[in-house]
Amino acid sequence: SLAAVLQALAALKNGEIAPPRVLLLDIGQPQMPGYDVARLFRANPACGETLIIMLSGRDGVVNRAYSKLLGASDFIAKPFKSPALVKRIRIALGLEWPLD
Repeated sequence: SLAAVLQALAALKNGEIAPPRVLLLDIGQPQMPGYDVARLFRANPACGETLIIMLSGRDGVVNRAYSKLLGASDFIAKPFKSPALVKRIRIALGLEWPLD
């Protein structure tokens, strides 16, 4: 929910919680689109190292480019299989090479 996102951002800013290593955001999520959440996270200095992976059923160069502009490290088009998502997260974290 929007309230939960804002509460988490405030807690991050105040140092009450550690920033996440990876944040999965659906572009079309209700109440607050993933683009807006990404923008808020990137504006928060505490979240500078957080990897953002955008998810969307609307694949295309515009969505991919806008995600990159907002600081996303990856974009995954839906539908996808869980193992593929896990692999992309592991690659983003440097735990796995893309060619494995």
